[in-house]
Amino acid sequence: MVIRCGIIGNIWTDWLDEWSSHHKNLGVSIDVIPWTRQEQDDFLVKHLASRYDLLLIEEEIYFSLERPCRLSMVQESITIISGNSKDYRRVRRVFLEGCFDYMEAMIPATEIQELFVRLSGYFLQNERDLIQMSKKIAEEIAAPYPKSEPLFFRYWTLMNQRKEGAEDQFPNYAKAIERIIQFLPLHSIREKVVDFAQGAAEWIEEAEYPQEQFIATLLFIQQAYRDIFLPHAQHPLVRRAISIYLDKEFDLETVQDIADQLFVNRSHLSKTFITESGVSLTRYMMRTKIYGARYLLLDSKRSVYDVMDYLNYTDYGHFRKTFKKYTGMTPSEYVTVYRERFSIEGIKKI
Repeated sequence: MVIRCGIIGNIWTDWLDEWSSHHKNLGVSIDVIPWTRQEQDDFLVKHLASRYDLLLIEEEIYFSLERPCRLSMVQESITIISGNSKDYRRVRRVFLEGCFDYMEAMIPATEIQELFVRLSGYFLQNERDLIQMSKKIAEEIAAPYPKSEPLFFRYWTLMNQRKEGAEDQFPNYAKAIERIIQFLPLHSIREKVVDFAQGAAEWIEEAEYPQEQFIATLLFIQQAYRDIFLPHAQHPLVRRAISIYLDKEFDLETVQDIADQLFVNRSHLSKTFITESGVSLTRYMMRTKIYGARYLLLDSKRSVYDVMDYLNYTDYGHFRKTFKKYTGMTPSEYVTVYRERFSIEGIKKI
């Protein structure tokens, strides 16, 4: 986690590096902000405070602002005032207005350590909240009748509590997905799902509306959890068949292809798979392929024919018929319905 810190005025900042060095999960990015009287109240609140997680401000500059501006600024960012005031009433006002702390030019080591603890507790609380939310989402996904969409939206909101303009603080989408995966009982195919998370993260980062793709990805994981990952089927041969099929990314087109990869008899593989999983291997392969198509079609940069090519379909009529058999709609109808569902407006209704 990178804390974006804005410095306004003449302030001692050596302690920031020491603070971040105490925690492997915290880093500090520092911007020294030029200050002129012409850029006063509105500029600070609208264009500075909203961009930074932590603001360190020289006392004289702070009190040169109008009180409504100071209060708005403190609501936007953790604010620490730096000075050497002998006026008790001024220092008291700093705290009454909601500032995080008042720091003298040089403060005792014991007080610095106390400040480290308080700041770390504040910023790391967000990470703890994300972990708890991930656990709730995983429990819901694994439930018999999952209703996770409201949790997905709350998760997105929580992980996006970053400041505007802070390009270096874009969420780590792969980590966000992996947080959920770690709580799902995926056993031997966990690594495959982590690989999927990495690929999905790249897609989300490149998307025009990453919120849509992120929530669509979580919904895909929820829907695919039982149908693709088959957590109830623990027979070693079934787990190996699933693993090899997912690993080859649809290059294996028949049961015989999978049997050849596993060096087993095709008939034995087919019987074991349906007995242990409740679904035939042929149906599993087709269903998984259509899940892949559903996910890929949500990418506005891909056409239906791009998706067909990726999944090794050469005939549109056959693809259209198979897709409709498993989803109840044609690829074009699916794109229309679900891209609208995952639009910003649609997600806000969840």
